[in-house]
Amino acid sequence: MDLHQLKSFVTVAETSSLTRAASILFLSQPAVSAHIKSLENEYNVKLFKRTPRGMELTSAGIIMREEAQIALAAAKNFVNKARTINDVITCSLGTISVPVILNLPTVLSRLRQRHQNINLTIRQNISGHIIDGVIGGELDAGFVIGKVVDPGLGVMEISPVSICIVGPWTWKERLNKASLKDIPSFPWIATPEKCSFSTISREFFPKII
Repeated sequence: MDLHQLKSFVTVAETSSLTRAASILFLSQPAVSAHIKSLENEYNVKLFKRTPRGMELTSAGIIMREEAQIALAAAKNFVNKARTINDVITCSLGTISVPVILNLPTVLSRLRQRHQNINLTIRQNISGHIIDGVIGGELDAGFVIGKVVDPGLGVMEISPVSICIVGPWTWKERLNKASLKDIPSFPWIATPEKCSFSTISREFFPKII
């Protein structure tokens, strides 16, 4: 038995015709008939009976057709896997500058375990540039801080981030006595416009003034 015989058997079962099966398989009718006969002789089983409507499966043929279909599907999966197993998938991932928050080593380790043929490139940047990179196709995915409002991007929230206001030790008393409305009057160290903390600050200050 070989896969060609099984394919002939299944095709005849589906078409109920040696002629149509031969046309589909690009074989001669005698070749298809020989495949069927070889299977019947090898396993001492009658697969078809001829009727006015064409080739009709016997009860044994119905059972064997199901097994043949499973075998052909398994063979197809094997071939597809063999053809792609050495294909290298390239993935560019954008990360923020605090990988500890992301538990990045564990994430990357599990990714490589599940996808051994992946060629992973890590690009560190601030959140706004990572979003631009994903939109522009330079990155496949990325980690960012803050809200992502672009409707063209899929977002999965991983973890909340706590943000604290800090100042020099010499300002301890001043900061302890300050109200929320005093905070905008303090000198601030600004972050780049594309940084998520810049966006958070711009949204925060108007709420407390």
